[in-house]
Amino acid sequence: MGVRLQKLDIPELSVIPDWKDRADDAPLLSEAVEFYLELKGHGRSKTFFRGANRTKEYVINVLGDRPISAYSTSDAGKFRDWLLDKGLTVVSTKRVFATIKSIINLTISEHGLNCTNNFSRTFMPDRDDVKKRKPIPVDEIRKIQQ
Repeated sequence: MGVRLQKLDIPELSVIPDWKDRADDAPLLSEAVEFYLELKGHGRSKTFFRGANRTKEYVINVLGDRPISAYSTSDAGKFRDWLLDKGLTVVSTKRVFATIKSIINLTISEHGLNCTNNFSRTFMPDRDDVKKRKPIPVDEIRKIQQ
């Protein structure tokens, strides 16, 4: 080490605690989804439940079932990248993020938690990956109707 570095008083670096070390009362993501479906699910279609549960499975598959306060912005970025690598378009990825943001926001407000929703600040790239579908020709529709 250089002479100047040896004379410097460098404070000790502490390791950032793992999310499992947090003493926090935030519910796990799986519990937050159940809570969300209990409150918001009445009178909703099967697709509402399917979308929420699919999003939960995606997040748990990639990041694990953690307290909702334990997900970081870098975790949200990893999740976004996983969805895009899986082949989802940006529009579909935004839809998944809208679901997870809604679940976490409702849980934070209803439980009075003092944390932020780190999925809400995730950047979404501008990609022109939307596939335009061509309409079915009228002749084909008429054949089907006969």
